Amino acid sequence: MPTTLFILLACLVLLYVSTLFYFCRGFRFLNYPFGDAQPLPTVSVIVPARDEAHHIDELFKNLKRQNYPSELLEFCIIDDRSSDATFARIEACAKEAPNVIPLRINDTVLHVAPKKRAIDLGIRRSSGEIILVTDADCRPGENWVRSFATRFSSDVAMVCGYAPYHPRRSFLHKLLALEFFSLAAVSAAGIGISVPLTCAGGNLAYRRRAYYAIGGFEKIASFISGDDDLLLHEMHRRRIGKILYMPEPEAAVQTELPRSWRQFFWQRIRFASKSRHYDAKMTVALVAIYFMNLLFGCGLLASLALGKWSWLGAILFLWAIKALAEFILLKRAANFFGEQHLLRHLPAANILHPFYIILFGALGQFMSFRWKGERFRRKLTTDSVAGVER
Repeated sequence: MPTTLFILLACLVLLYVSTLFYFCRGFRFLNYPFGDAQPLPTVSVIVPARDEAHHIDELFKNLKRQNYPSELLEFCIIDDRSSDATFARIEACAKEAPNVIPLRINDTVLHVAPKKRAIDLGIRRSSGEIILVTDADCRPGENWVRSFATRFSSDVAMVCGYAPYHPRRSFLHKLLALEFFSLAAVSAAGIGISVPLTCAGGNLAYRRRAYYAIGGFEKIASFISGDDDLLLHEMHRRRIGKILYMPEPEAAVQTELPRSWRQFFWQRIRFASKSRHYDAKMTVALVAIYFMNLLFGCGLLASLALGKWSWLGAILFLWAIKALAEFILLKRAANFFGEQHLLRHLPAANILHPFYIILFGALGQFMSFRWKGERFRRKLTTDSVAGVER
């Protein structure tokens, strides 16, 4: 590797490692001294669903067993233009439980991403003080609602939670679970040091009044993805209230793994598609991380192809420093989440990670993707929000 590029890579690694060590501090501040909120707030659980007939019944079993007063709890399940029996299953749930609100969307609205429109409709047709959002393929435990509800003291606007991948039968499943765990580690650590970066849309709670105070999804309505972290960033930017991370393992919700390589491929492109809408500082950081991984990947391949063993040694040395810093951060996160067993798969992930970042980081910016049977680009058209359900 030419000296200039090696020096650049070394500088990027130094910045990256320094940032990870700074983020490690965040776990010190996540064991909040919570007590039960008195009185308990009303809670609206919002579940957008498209072609999820095979998940609704199992989801409903998990929702109806919640350890929370039924008179304070409602479940708003929104069928977003499904082509299967999703709405029929939702209606069946509503007949069994009076606190289930079945809603249905039959059309699309220009400039408003379908999932954001469904969540927004659910929020506006429900009444709970606390909005708790999950997905149809998630499986919350019985104390899920109570754990979140009791975290909302008067100055709290949002509480983010962990949504680990399950099941974890194969080596690939465990690698994917490690990736999602890594994102949760960054989310928790960032919130701990008041630098919220990301969150899981399948396990997220916020105050109704905070949602209205920032105009809901208005500023991000046209982005197909981002009903989670882009909303988080807007909450933080507007200083609506405190943003916390849920420290209790029983508040995590299990999330279904992608069912095929095709689904995984489109999902990752969708996740990457929103990155250009982050603020300037985060965009610069993501570009730096992408370029660091690009130098690692290209440098490694070039040194092997050309037989430049001195290049290879230098690259592997910097790679080892990067991997060690990641291990330190993830070790602290594993102790926090109780996911220590995932760390045994970290060496394999460290080898694959640069190439993973190079591929999906690039494709997410330029390639359209398929989601729920439809093809999208990262934005629908413009940032107009005309037609959001009111």
